[in-house]
Amino acid sequence: MMARRLLSLIVFGVMGAANLTHATTVNVTGGQGIDGGQICLASGLCPTVLPSFSFLSAGAVSGSFVYDPTLQTVNFNLTSTAPASFGGIQILAGSSFGGTVSVTQAVFNSGIKVTETGVGFGTASINYSSGTTSLLSTPIISALTCSIGTGSDQCGLTLGPTNLQLTNGGTNYAAQYTFNMNVVPAPVPLPASPWLLLSGLGGLGMLRRKGGGRLV
Repeated sequence: MMARRLLSLIVFGVMGAANLTHATTVNVTGGQGIDGGQICLASGLCPTVLPSFSFLSAGAVSGSFVYDPTLQTVNFNLTSTAPASFGGIQILAGSSFGGTVSVTQAVFNSGIKVTETGVGFGTASINYSSGTTSLLSTPIISALTCSIGTGSDQCGLTLGPTNLQLTNGGTNYAAQYTFNMNVVPAPVPLPASPWLLLSGLGGLGMLRRKGGGRLV
């Protein structure tokens, strides 16, 4: 009787493991970070007008992206760890960016690729070089893509220019910033179902030794 119960637990565990869906976190491990964009007069949003300040040098970032296959969303939280230069204006280390956007999933190489499908707005707390301050800091998420499980995963992101404004010397500007990062999946703890399967198999082994190999 006990053996039948253990077998039931094993079957339940296998079925549960097959049907589990979990959010996947990928952590930033390198790449350029903030590696492009432009700052234009607020009266003519980038990139439709010539920039007042052009991108000069990249600034590394840390953080993570979380893909939820049930909700079909990606949530990101990033923090700059080195300055990014746009000529006379710099985004300083310690600036943070976050947001959530709807995505669609497609097979890509040995893994998947998720791509933004809906309009999303993020948040930004940006530390600029002296003389420059933020005006609007809820930027539109213009684009987002992530490859996951390919063995060489990357995420790309564009924020602004809508709702991403700053002022410098009495002049107001709108900005568009792009990010490109190398990422790797975060370690995932073994869920309950596999532990249930393993414990069930161990119990069956003990019963076989006690009962001379017979299962009732």
